[in-house]
Amino acid sequence: MCSSDLVGSAIGAAIGQGAGSPYEWGGGVEGFAKRYASGFAGNISRQTFAFVLESALREDPRYFPSEDAPSKVRFLNALKQVVVCKTDAGHSVFAYARVVSTFGSAQLVNTWQPNSTGSVGDGLLRGVYGLGADFAYNLAQEFFHFTRPRSLRHRH
Repeated sequence: MCSSDLVGSAIGAAIGQGAGSPYEWGGGVEGFAKRYASGFAGNISRQTFAFVLESALREDPRYFPSEDAPSKVRFLNALKQVVVCKTDAGHSVFAYARVVSTFGSAQLVNTWQPNSTGSVGDGLLRGVYGLGADFAYNLAQEFFHFTRPRSLRHRH
């Protein structure tokens, strides 16, 4: 777990708090705490699923920037790496672990969500948001070098 997990959970809780979703959790500190805990638990479950699947499928979770390319190519690289990853052997493949862990954990979150936000459709939407967040993080890593975690930087 890193500080981005804590910050990401806080951002998600703030967005949910502002939107009043789920409304059953109310407002104030108690509502924010429930939203934060839900986001944090969803993030931990996603990371756990991803680690197990990446290990079993031998997928490399690191982001590989294309620093010397034009901006359009770099943008497309960030988008591509949401659903494509490298194997331990260096081949590009569909990122099964990333996609399955994102949608799997999004459905797991339904177990503690109230009925207003706990349907399969809500889980699918959370999965899409999760992949969208991955794209935003890839963009940050592509264009702002300091955002790349040292532990996930690849070596040439």
